[in-house]
Amino acid sequence: MPSKYRTISGVQGKVPLFSQKMFNKYDVKARAVVTETIGDIVKDNPNVYEEDMIFTTKEVPYKYLELQVCADWKYKDFPYINPYVYARKMRYSNSTLFMTFNSSFDECIIFDKSSICEKPTRMYKYSREFIHLVPWYKALRVPIKYLSLRTIRRYACLPTDDTETDESEEEKKDDIKKL
Repeated sequence: MPSKYRTISGVQGKVPLFSQKMFNKYDVKARAVVTETIGDIVKDNPNVYEEDMIFTTKEVPYKYLELQVCADWKYKDFPYINPYVYARKMRYSNSTLFMTFNSSFDECIIFDKSSICEKPTRMYKYSREFIHLVPWYKALRVPIKYLSLRTIRRYACLPTDDTETDESEEEKKDDIKKL
């Protein structure tokens, strides 16, 4: 019987083989939700071996968006101690924003690559696949109805509109007049 797992150079542990059934069940829906929610600031990545989507705007410090669905996240509370990313995804760009959806696609957790712990661990004692945890203080839990360019900019600690810049133009002019 053929193995359901394979190895990838540079990735600790085993990785499950691609499943078209799982892709159709989760990835297609996740992409649709993202496109519907944040619109034309993302598009599908033409390279199927890289991150799922590409940001089309320079208004965020990320180039890529990687989507995953936590099928066990069916209720209000996240079912694990911390959000996580599979070890195979650690090969992605440092400019990647990760988005983990719950099973009903009405809430997500966002975090960037710099937020992910470097040390891999197993989700279960005898798991073949390794994961990397994300501390909660480096992640942002967002109801999908509030997911927007503004939310992503706030997560990245960027100003979200003119009122959130350090000083307004009028304050700068007043300071210049005082000199």
